Amino acid sequence: MWLLYKGANYSTDNKYFKGISRLDELFERACYYQLFDTFVELGFTPIIDDNINFLNEANIYEKVVFEKNTFKITLYYQSLPINLTTIKKHTNNLRPDFIIEFDDLSYVILD
Repeated sequence: MWLLYKGANYSTDNKYFKGISRLDELFERACYYQLFDTFVELGFTPIIDDNINFLNEANIYEKVVFEKNTFKITLYYQSLPINLTTIKKHTNNLRPDFIIEFDDLSYVILD
């Protein structure tokens, strides 16, 4: 629904849909945009570090810091904060879709 609300009509060259080949990826992408917009609506300013990698060809960052006054929240998308580790199952790293990190190093893990 979020993508429809934003006027994102499906096409292979639409920035909202680049790199999506499965339905679960579409859902994750919509959740990413919803989380991003929610932090902005709450008054946080996104701080994009030029050294942070794009996760895919849709220019989605694997890490975005949001600041409001002296409070910081970091949103990780399919990546891990340095302080967290994951387990391996066969050859794949298991990691959650989203991790929200707060200043006090507490986390919300969304998968």
